[in-house]
Amino acid sequence: MSLFKPFLVPEKEFSVRINMRKEVLSEKLARELGAVLNASLSMESSDDLRGTSDLIGGYTSEVFRVFDVVSELERIRDRVRKSYGTLLFTVGVAILSLVLALAWPSSRAGVALFSLFLILLQFSLAYILRSQEGALERYERTT
Repeated sequence: MSLFKPFLVPEKEFSVRINMRKEVLSEKLARELGAVLNASLSMESSDDLRGTSDLIGGYTSEVFRVFDVVSELERIRDRVRKSYGTLLFTVGVAILSLVLALAWPSSRAGVALFSLFLILLQFSLAYILRSQEGALERYERTT
């Protein structure tokens, strides 16, 4: 795990960045809701509000877009959490494999093959974490 540490964003930083992005999105949504409410207060009747479909339609489409983005951010958070958990689990299994190989020298060939599998799994987890970082950066730029 320490091999990948310089190349991976910590799990806490992912969480902080996702929370900040969600806060920015909710503030944008609140501003748009404020514009809809201000427009509704300046109108004389509710029939006038029905005639301003651009304002309400724009707010509605923004709500759905924000819900989609927030759900994708939560999926990113979930993938990161599972990837870090699996990475930590593989480290524990590798330590147990080392103890097994030291205790029973005849098991070294099997442990070596299993260790290769663990190394490949760790590389794939590091790739997943890097790709989730890229996905989060795209959402930070575009939303």
